[in-house]
Amino acid sequence: MNPLTLTAPQDGRRTRFAAFFLGFSLVALYFVAVAFDRTSGISESWLYCGSFIVVGAGISAILFMRYRFRFALCAGISFLPGILVLHYCDVTPVKPFRRLDAAVQDGMTLADVRSEMQREFPDHGRFPDPVLFESVPASGIGQMVLLSDRRFGFSIFVSFRDGRVSDKQSDLTPISDMTLPKIMPFVAASVCFMCWQSARRISGVKPWIGHGIDVGSVAERLQGVRRDYLRGYRTRHNVACQRRGLLASTGLAIRRFPYFRSRATGSSPKPDDEREKA
Repeated sequence: MNPLTLTAPQDGRRTRFAAFFLGFSLVALYFVAVAFDRTSGISESWLYCGSFIVVGAGISAILFMRYRFRFALCAGISFLPGILVLHYCDVTPVKPFRRLDAAVQDGMTLADVRSEMQREFPDHGRFPDPVLFESVPASGIGQMVLLSDRRFGFSIFVSFRDGRVSDKQSDLTPISDMTLPKIMPFVAASVCFMCWQSARRISGVKPWIGHGIDVGSVAERLQGVRRDYLRGYRTRHNVACQRRGLLASTGLAIRRFPYFRSRATGSSPKPDDEREKA
């Protein structure tokens, strides 16, 4: 039996279950990624997106190496652009608001802050502009408050001194302080370790090539068997012929004895018939 067949599914049920498990896992991963991105804009982080990509691709790779069906490879490849689209596209105004918060730095002028706001929330864009409360007189000392969509309730409080940003406060939680970006790298590392183990286990199984056959000596062996068979057949035939000849010779010699000759002549009907005629 080929040892490689032991790692492959023996029936269609295991393959269908593996395909269902893979599809469910990738859909659940993408749902979690979208759900957290909608509320916190966390997909702005490459660590977050990369962790999801590694986990999805790792599960697909494990099932592909285990069951060798193309659906796992296609699903893993399709999962990659999905996460990339989530990283580069804005699902809710939380992500551009987070970018605006990161862009506003100390020392920027009021015009610079307005320019960043216009870049993240352009006129006639997909999302409404943040609510702006501005109180910066000509002296350059004042405050600016940016409020996001009321559905999310985020705000940025900016203080100006001498016409430049001197302080900034925001109620957006930094991505580095969130729990999920810290957990996903460990999950990705675990999946990578499982992939490494699966690849090592599969590569350790040597392909079955069977046992070699000495083809060159097959003809000679068959010829020898044929000669032995013919020799035995001829010997048996000669012995049988000799036995039949001996039996015939013995019977002829016995019939030549006088006793058997007289009985043979006495039992013959011809002498009686001749005597009656005489």
